[in-house]
Amino acid sequence: MNSLVDYYFNKESYNTNFPLFKPAVGTSDDETLIVPEARSHADYVSWIKGITLAETPAWSGLPNNVEKIVRERQGKNLLAKIKLLQGTGDDLDEEDGKDDGKSAWLVSTQARCEKMLEMLPTQLELLNRTAQAIQDPLFRFLEREVTVASNLLDIVKRDLVYLIEMCSGKRKSTNVLKLLAENIFADVIPTSWRKYTVANISSTAWVSDFVKRVV
Repeated sequence: MNSLVDYYFNKESYNTNFPLFKPAVGTSDDETLIVPEARSHADYVSWIKGITLAETPAWSGLPNNVEKIVRERQGKNLLAKIKLLQGTGDDLDEEDGKDDGKSAWLVSTQARCEKMLEMLPTQLELLNRTAQAIQDPLFRFLEREVTVASNLLDIVKRDLVYLIEMCSGKRKSTNVLKLLAENIFADVIPTSWRKYTVANISSTAWVSDFVKRVV
């Protein structure tokens, strides 16, 4: 939506021959719709009826391979669900109290958690709150954002530490930890981490994005 707004709501859109969508690479000018030289409603209706080009996703501001991208995402979601159906929480009960013979998915989950934990900063420095500073609306806004980010960082780091301890047999598994482990193993963002709107990305990509937001 933002890309469409940026593309159409600018001074160039009032020019004649302004392309109504960005043409795909390798396409000719004949395959691009341009603003018609029309003044009346009847002129525009006549122009619309005379369009002979086949509609493509580019007309809506989408890439022409959007269907392939959607299928790829559906495939990734399907694989994530299949992973959840394979070795999951039931193996945790069997591994409690054992030092050897950990399931492969526990080893994989522990390695992923350790990698995520290394990516995260130690802590966030909170803003210096003073009587004068809190009078500034911008300071209060930034303080809330930093506080929310700091609390979320603590939650993520705590969850990862608990998962590492559980996978290594140092912590008793619980239903909450089992669900977290299943999410991380399937590379799905845990619900407790979703404190702000984010695209449908993997948990690994989410951690990388979160680090960029807070560092």
